[in-house]
Amino acid sequence: MMSNPTGQGFHCFHCGLRLAPGTVQCPRCGAPQNLAWPSQGGQPPLPVAEEPLHPAVTAIITVFFGLFGLIPCLISTSRAKRLNRTTRPYWLAFWIPETLWLLLVAFLVIGMIAGFGILAREAGGNPGGEPNPAASVSSYPTTAPSATSSEALSWPVGATECSPTVAAGSERTSCEFALNVADAWERSPRGETQTVEAYSPVTGQDYTMTCASVSGYTTCTGGNDAVVYIRG
Repeated sequence: MMSNPTGQGFHCFHCGLRLAPGTVQCPRCGAPQNLAWPSQGGQPPLPVAEEPLHPAVTAIITVFFGLFGLIPCLISTSRAKRLNRTTRPYWLAFWIPETLWLLLVAFLVIGMIAGFGILAREAGGNPGGEPNPAASVSSYPTTAPSATSSEALSWPVGATECSPTVAAGSERTSCEFALNVADAWERSPRGETQTVEAYSPVTGQDYTMTCASVSGYTTCTGGNDAVVYIRG
């Protein structure tokens, strides 16, 4: 049985809450109160609750170790609650340094990512440390093609261009056949007049074409009234 000779109540062994005489269990922390009071002078001894850690302890640990500052913060808030004190200073001592710490880490990460991106762009745009060809512009003037060159000549009237160097010169000449004639002409020996054999995918037949240089073009005629113009 408890010893309470004064009949004035007592304090909880665990949390220090003032209890009424005869209380067997603390309503705050649930600690049993059925131990005999060691009395001194007719008064039960009052338990001494532990003091919370100073907020500076939490702040220092948080600054250097980040989230590990939460450990002293929780210890301090728990002790403050037992003493019916506010927990605000201990939470502030944790969250203010922690927020600054997280911002610093975020800035460092963003800076590293940006730095790696710049290095990657420089390495990709100038591999091997060689001068960037796109950055240097030649100071030598370019020479425009002469008006009398073969590329400056326009196709004869009625010709249909099949490629930059080949044109079909009549309605009965298909581009497929004209390109085959030009290919056969390229592979044949040069002379003032050349005779080539070319296949027409349209008719499925081979035709003989006679080619000669006329007015800056090589003009090939023959087959079924076919006409082919070749530049170069």
